[in-house]
Amino acid sequence: MKKQIIAAAVAASVSAVALADISITGSTLVNYTYTDKDNGTSSNGFKNETDLAITGKSGDTTVVMKLALDEGQSTSNGANVTTTSTSAVTAASNTTGIGVTSGAGGQSFKVTDDGHTHTLTQTSNVGNSLALEDVYLTTKLGDIDLKVGDWDNGDMPLRASSRGRNKVQVGTNVGGLGLTWVSGAQQGDEVAVSADIAGVKVGYKKKEAKAADYSVKADVAGFAISHVALTSNTANKDRTVTEISTTAGGIGIKLGMAEADSGATINGNSWMGDYEGEAAASAYTLAAGMDVTAVELSTSMDGNKVTFRHASMDKDTSSSTDRSFNKVIVTRPLANGTTFEATYTDTSFDGDTAKSNQSLDLELAVKF
Repeated sequence: MKKQIIAAAVAASVSAVALADISITGSTLVNYTYTDKDNGTSSNGFKNETDLAITGKSGDTTVVMKLALDEGQSTSNGANVTTTSTSAVTAASNTTGIGVTSGAGGQSFKVTDDGHTHTLTQTSNVGNSLALEDVYLTTKLGDIDLKVGDWDNGDMPLRASSRGRNKVQVGTNVGGLGLTWVSGAQQGDEVAVSADIAGVKVGYKKKEAKAADYSVKADVAGFAISHVALTSNTANKDRTVTEISTTAGGIGIKLGMAEADSGATINGNSWMGDYEGEAAASAYTLAAGMDVTAVELSTSMDGNKVTFRHASMDKDTSSSTDRSFNKVIVTRPLANGTTFEATYTDTSFDGDTAKSNQSLDLELAVKF
């Protein structure tokens, strides 16, 4: 009996030590959205999302696992969600049939050459479990910072985010210069240099077989100013964004200007608008050469944070249809640890009533 008590006490102490360096954080949100389109149609519904981050530490080494349960993966009865994708395939010259690789999963189909284009539909199931996203390890080897694994490069106004697999990042600081090298299974080598020169933060990133990215950030007389340029070796493919923010009379003020050359498209996600991965039916799907100009005003009022945003998306030539949005966001922390947020958006798309709409989004969120 004594041996069992001692064994249980030892096991309990070991578990406590092991768990002491493990933390779990995350967030859950539930949204109800009602949308009234100018063409007379409307829609409404609920969606929910959950994110989890599990962090384990041992000395200078940290392992991070990020998981997500997005809308479309969860069902009421635990069954899989069925999704479909289609692709058009024209068979090569073959009277008896030919194997054609198609579909997101690289499936092989048999198509007979009858002179027609065939539409192939692929059906797949999406499980209702948490999806594993970022998994990476960070550690220090002397003055060298090392990061290995899979991670997302983050949201920004000009380009869509992407998750790189089997990446390696090595960084260090030499004489005030930050030096970073990144490579991975799905990308070429990247070399970045950063420095702080009299309070001005500058950055330079050279990508393999591509032009460089440049960034400048500084605080000048109470104004936070940043400029980022994503350049290209291909003509008319450059993109730039300039953001200025300050506070005056208790009101936060932001200005943003994102510009794209005639052959470049803005498809990023930021306070200036979510232009990443939008459907063709959306006013937020921009064409090449379209620019974005945005302004944001925010303040506190009776315990609420109130934010107003306006953005206009247009092109220098008359061949593009202008569009814009006005957004009012009211955020209030609740006593139970959750946050309630109401967002009203008025989206205008010149000449297209199906893409012009007014929507009300009510969100209940909690972070833990």
